Amino acid sequence: MQKTTYHLTVNIQTPKGMLETGTFFLGADRQFAETIFDNMAGSKDLAKYPSIRLDLLASTGDLLPVCLKRMGCNLEQYAGNCKMLTRELFRHFMFEGEMTL
Repeated sequence: MQKTTYHLTVNIQTPKGMLETGTFFLGADRQFAETIFDNMAGSKDLAKYPSIRLDLLASTGDLLPVCLKRMGCNLEQYAGNCKMLTRELFRHFMFEGEMTL
């Protein structure tokens, strides 16, 4: 059985549509990935913040990633989310979990 890994993708709105500009590796623990995502600032109403979209994706082997959750945020919220995300990923991989590549 192949292991599922979780990623957070960052997308910005451009005149030609959404453009993926970054990805954060969240590891193989679904509960950790969903807790991180659920603690981020933003709104599930994508019309409220259409410029920056965050997607929580699950990937298994060679299958296409599945979007589990999605939210929009403004630039200030995104900056705070990046700070919180980096801090929690550092704690998780340094002290609590194993990094699986």
